[in-house]
Amino acid sequence: MVALAVDHGLGWYVLAAGWLGHAAWDFAHHRAKMVVPQAWAEWCFVVDLLGAAAMIFMP
Repeated sequence: MVALAVDHGLGWYVLAAGWLGHAAWDFAHHRAKMVVPQAWAEWCFVVDLLGAAAMIFMP
């Protein structure tokens, strides 16, 4: 909702920050070996990082 409320350019960075935050969440779950299988956390971590990088470097 914050990304929609701010300027379009800034909104991309807000979304990218959200994806990076989710990558950190996945990393924490991978290290704790809980909530989801480790392979899922690993895969989601990579996808989140690539999505955030795409939003930051290719707006």
